[in-house]
Formats: sequence, structure tokens, C-alpha cells
Amino acid sequence: MQLEKSYLPPLQKIPVWNELKTNQQGALLSFGYNFILGANFYGVSNFQTITRVLQKKQWDQIEETFVKYINPASNAEAGLRCRRLVEAKLFLTQVDQLHLKSTN
Repeated sequence: MQLEKSYLPPLQKIPVWNELKTNQQGALLSFGYNFILGANFYGVSNFQTITRVLQKKQWDQIEETFVKYINPASNAEAGLRCRRLVEAKLFLTQVDQLHLKSTN
């Protein structure tokens, strides 16, 4: 319920949202879930890089972009780096690869 009310509506405002595959949407949902802004990160000044990458569909830059958002020098940095790498991998995973893994 919280997902549908709090997180999906702002994410669905991302101009390319409906063009994204389920795994890409899931990666962005995970990304947004971890911030004070929640899913309202798109277009906010502190999130210019991910906003640009999404607007221009620069998927070759998605991993380095996700990893920029890790709270450097904090106690959470290592955990966030790991999380961001997993989110980037999910974003870049081919959907058919996800299907094969879930059926084995």
C-alpha cells in the first residue's frame, strides 16, 4: 500500500518511466526508497546527475551514476556502495536473464 501511494506516483512522473522495463523501474524504486526525499528525487538539485542520465537514456552511465549517491565518509558508505552497485546491476540486467534465474 505504501509503495503504491508514496513511491510509485513520483516515479511515474519521470518522463521515461513507461519506457523502462520492470527491472529498471524496480532499481529506481529501490534507489528512491533509501532517500529522505523518497521517490521524489527526480529533478531535485542534489540529483542532477541521475536526472540527466534518465532524461537522456544514458544507460552506459547508470552504474557510475548510482554509485555517486552513497553518503561519502559516513558509517553507511560501504553498505550504500554495495546497494547502489546491486541497483545498477538490476537496472542493466536483461529481463530474459531475470526470468531464467527465477525459474531455475
